[in-house]
Amino acid sequence: MYNFTIRNLPLVTFTAIWIIVFGLFFVNPYNFENLSKDGLVVIITGLISVLLGFILSALYLKVGLNRLNSDQSVSAVRFNYKNLWHLHLITIILSFIGFVFLTLHYSSESNGLVEFLQNPIAARYKVVQLSTAVKTDWSFFLSISSYFLDFNYIASILGGILFHYNSNRIFTYASIFLGILTSIITFQRYFIIHVFMLWFFSLIITGYMISGIDKKVLRRGFVKAVIFLSLILVIFFSIIFGLRQSSDEGDLNTNKIAELIIESNYTYLAGNIIAFDKYYISNEISPYNGFSTFRDLFKWLIRAGLWDENNFINVKQEFVSVGQSELNTYTFLRNFYEDFGVFGIAILSFFWAFFGQIIFNSTLKKFSLVKLFLSTHLLFSFFMSFYGFALQNMNLIGIVFIFILLLELFIYSANELYTIEI
Repeated sequence: MYNFTIRNLPLVTFTAIWIIVFGLFFVNPYNFENLSKDGLVVIITGLISVLLGFILSALYLKVGLNRLNSDQSVSAVRFNYKNLWHLHLITIILSFIGFVFLTLHYSSESNGLVEFLQNPIAARYKVVQLSTAVKTDWSFFLSISSYFLDFNYIASILGGILFHYNSNRIFTYASIFLGILTSIITFQRYFIIHVFMLWFFSLIITGYMISGIDKKVLRRGFVKAVIFLSLILVIFFSIIFGLRQSSDEGDLNTNKIAELIIESNYTYLAGNIIAFDKYYISNEISPYNGFSTFRDLFKWLIRAGLWDENNFINVKQEFVSVGQSELNTYTFLRNFYEDFGVFGIAILSFFWAFFGQIIFNSTLKKFSLVKLFLSTHLLFSFFMSFYGFALQNMNLIGIVFIFILLLELFIYSANELYTIEI
């Protein structure tokens, strides 16, 4: 069972999160609206397309390997702890520089950081306004800060690898703690969830492949670490939510905040399918032809002078009421539907799963840091599919992918970071 789970982790991740979503939706203690028949058909179409992608990719891999008479075993990897630790430290330092730049920038947007943090709602709106600018009102300094912070994603993946070694284990959490600080400054949950899940998936993948370490001892340490970090994240989310609500509704007592936190997280998981359903039945879609799914690519074409900003459709995901909450997250389905309609949902969902499973299998077959980076991000996209399409951030994926590729090809020679054992 354990081997099956790891080898099919993309399928398991996607299936598990959607079982939770529909389970919470059908329990429905907050009296959410029912889904329309048409909306439900579209949602099921997308989910079935993803599952077909996973199933056919597994059949393709099995038939292909059997035809080639190829070994289907997972490669064993021995990591160079010292060099990976140095690289981890460098990426943490670069990430911290990005955090400092980001803090200075937001401080300059008001009369200091204290005033910025004293009004969480206004600060949140300001963060969204600055981060979504295309060319007009675009800040080069803010972009540089973001690119430095992107190194925290690499640090998270490296931290997941280094956790397997007992020495300095607490420092493998550095990217997560830095992610918490960044999320406090920006009043966003998404960044820390992204960082934590990359660390988590890296830990699972490399723990399955690592050589020379007692796996039973490793799993016990893994369970303790996940429990510890999960408690920290729960406390963090409570603080952020408490700040938002107290700013928006005045002072609230502890019990009221706790109730609102539970309802908010429940809606956060179960409500996005309702948001998509409302969007689907209330809009006559005029396809954006890629502006939604690949918006980051178009932004940089505009900034490079290769695309007219006036011809750019900056797709805005408006808020809709779900229960007592307001959501502007619509699952992975909205991006595909906005650009290419129901046909796009069926086709893009299928290829996303099909190639995602193939890339993940390739990582297990023959390890590399580039493949690990791609696999962890694909797993994250399947995990966050209830929320949105995580792979639309082309800036992050492209820049970090190039950095890791250059690192493996030109900076470190063979066997300086890891050794694949036959």
